[in-house]
Amino acid sequence: ATRTKMRARAYPGEDPASVKPPEAVADHITSLVLNGFETGLWERVPG
Repeated sequence: ATRTKMRARAYPGEDPASVKPPEAVADHITSLVLNGFETGLWERVPG
């Protein structure tokens, strides 16, 4: 899960600190795009 405004509206009682920030996901996506990845790759972004 990623901390977004849409998620906050969907889960109003959730502690935002318990969900990874969008920056963590964006950094990982950028790394995959720049370094390449195998087709069909599934990865979980820690956080």
